[in-house]
Amino acid sequence: MRFQNPLNTLCPACGIESRQNVADLILLVAHCPSCGGSLDSIGLEMRKAHDDWGAFCLKMDLALSLEKHLACEIGDEELVPLNTLADFITLVDLRLSETGASSKSARELVLLAAEEVRDSRKAGRLARRDWKLQLDEPLVNALKEGRWTRHAVEAAYPRHLT
Repeated sequence: MRFQNPLNTLCPACGIESRQNVADLILLVAHCPSCGGSLDSIGLEMRKAHDDWGAFCLKMDLALSLEKHLACEIGDEELVPLNTLADFITLVDLRLSETGASSKSARELVLLAAEEVRDSRKAGRLARRDWKLQLDEPLVNALKEGRWTRHAVEAAYPRHLT
């Protein structure tokens, strides 16, 4: 998901339209040039849109990686309720109890798949001990925790002169 940069926005306080740098909106530092009001609500909506799309993509990537390790398909309908790594562990544990398809535990398989997804997205790797703390976090928080840093946002949305 990408936003057009710069982005025309309406100030929630005064209703004036202005062109805003997408990075400033997402970093929650944009203000209306007319009234000086904060445009944080727009940036938060943009973050939510990014997170919703990111969660969908992460679910698909994790499923594809797990299918490779389990040698079976995971149906789209099975992915809908999965929002955390712990949810994936529960699903894989169920699959393993039905098929015994792997000598590894469900947790090991999901963490392996999560590492593969992070590596493929060049997101860096977490130390094994850090994974334990993130099993119940939403997927985007567990696998893309640095997404709202200035560096990450400005790399995705370079400054445009307006």
